[in-house]
Amino acid sequence: MRRGTLLVLASLIVVLSPSSAQGQALNIDLGGVLGTPSDAYRGASGQTGRWNTITGTSYTYDLLDTSGVATPVDITISDGNLGGWVDVCAEADARVFVNDNHWADAYWKMVVLGLTNGDYELFLYSPSDPGVVTGDMSVNGTPVASISGDDCGLVEGVGWTRVVVEVQGGSFWMVGNGVGTIGLAGMQLRPIILIDSFESGDTSAWSSTVQ
Repeated sequence: MRRGTLLVLASLIVVLSPSSAQGQALNIDLGGVLGTPSDAYRGASGQTGRWNTITGTSYTYDLLDTSGVATPVDITISDGNLGGWVDVCAEADARVFVNDNHWADAYWKMVVLGLTNGDYELFLYSPSDPGVVTGDMSVNGTPVASISGDDCGLVEGVGWTRVVVEVQGGSFWMVGNGVGTIGLAGMQLRPIILIDSFESGDTSAWSSTVQ
């Protein structure tokens, strides 16, 4: 296939992509007792870049995207505290990420506002504290099973879980319900888009995946 034809197809992919206006990619650390992960920390998603550490007693924050640029995105946390922590992880970035956390007694709710509409991957992380699980959660009403989090190696289904969330009206919401102490250590959000860039006619760069 000639390069001119490839360019036309690439243009069509850009136009037809469900996220031609790309959504925000965000790294969020809930609880700042032990500090903030470095920009090199990938978490389970593989997404490097700037981390937002949520601390203090005011529950609404303007967030930075992974490039460090300010966004209109806010996160509101209800029925929770931001000071939980336990010191069990040896690796520096994992230590400051999953060793401190948001927590609540039996119920918490979060709302993320100001997002670009579209589909996102949402990675949710449980605290490393074996006494704090996420509780059974729901994201926009879709059930998400509780994860225990007593693992510093970020094992899927133990330290983290992944869901796809559709953002409409610029927002999505999450709730957690459980018995005893429940909470989250953090989350990563990244838009699901079609990778539409390529070099020298190399179509192997095209993929229906996340960027």
